[in-house]
Amino acid sequence: MCNQTGYPIENPRPVIMYGNQNADINSEMKSACKNMRLPAGEAPQLLLVVLPSTNAHVYQMVKNCAYTTLGVHTQCMQAKHMQRPNPQYCANLCLKINVKLGGSNQSLPAASMQQMLHRKPTLFLGCDVTHPAPGEQGKPSIASVVGSTDFMGVRYAATLIQLPSRQELVEKLQEAIVRHLKLFFKGTRTKPQCIVFYRDGVSETQFAQVRDRELLEIQRACASVEAGYAPEITFLAVLKRHNTRFFPLGRDGDRRTGNCVPGTVIDRAITMPSMFDFYLFSHSAIQGTSRPTHYYVLHNGAQFTADEIQQLTYHLCYTYAICTRSVSLVPPVYYAHRVADRARCHLVDMGSGFEEASSATSGYYGGTGTTSRAPAADPRMATKVIKIHSLLDESMYFM
Repeated sequence: MCNQTGYPIENPRPVIMYGNQNADINSEMKSACKNMRLPAGEAPQLLLVVLPSTNAHVYQMVKNCAYTTLGVHTQCMQAKHMQRPNPQYCANLCLKINVKLGGSNQSLPAASMQQMLHRKPTLFLGCDVTHPAPGEQGKPSIASVVGSTDFMGVRYAATLIQLPSRQELVEKLQEAIVRHLKLFFKGTRTKPQCIVFYRDGVSETQFAQVRDRELLEIQRACASVEAGYAPEITFLAVLKRHNTRFFPLGRDGDRRTGNCVPGTVIDRAITMPSMFDFYLFSHSAIQGTSRPTHYYVLHNGAQFTADEIQQLTYHLCYTYAICTRSVSLVPPVYYAHRVADRARCHLVDMGSGFEEASSATSGYYGGTGTTSRAPAADPRMATKVIKIHSLLDESMYFM
């Protein structure tokens, strides 16, 4: 399948090792790498791990060993798909493998991308915070920051930050932004003249607080890289959990599902009179009523017009690496979700009791809200950047 989809495999007969389900997973994976008999100091490109079941703990242990100990890309698949492989399932695996190994599956036309970005090198950033599930005590919140490393906004790198439990404001954001500025320069040999920052996981009551705090952190990060360096910054908040629905009139919608067609934008009549916001249908729902994503432009340093920022956000939704259609959420935020979800694999003792910041945790529509700081000085809640293996640090390992 890889050869058919344009990903040639040099070794069509890789080493196959049958592991012991009851043995230590770390030892089994180290043994698999050793059996490849590679030159000293050389790591395998990829381990294809066939899992016997959907056990979350086994999956987390595999990823934890790969991320922190071996520094090897892994692609997991279920054993039930080995007997009668579905071509579509195999093609989806190929998309993931290609991205993890440094390839690109799709991109926007360069000319149209330059026009939307005012012909300026642009760094796309996405940020999200996940909190422990209700009832989970003594577990930290995790912030994820992703940043593009190329001109087209196709390749991304990720940074994980551990926060005190249920804290929404991202500390050490300046450190993360500095890292992504350097990675963008490393990948393009150019400093970004514009930064587009998509922030998820905040409610309307927190907009001003988050904007003022995190916008200042971004500005400080730029100034710390080089004196006088001040790129244009556009800051958007992304809200996907809301109760607003839209239905097309007449024959303007999708005839099969009755939903609004992808690309539909609502930016007047029902939007906030005192804010620059819009609803965007960027995907085609397979079934049910599609829900638009609500974007708030909290700071517009690049002076994008309404049409420009809406068009840019919509077109980016076609660049999600492992999907051949447009997605409902702008990819920098989508990637930040995946990175935060992988956090439990970095710290496997945290378990799977995590949730996204939603109406129950972020104070939206009368939710309980999140605390700005931890109530007690617990060393397990200390704010820190979570490190992964240096061989994976600049890759899209989280796909």
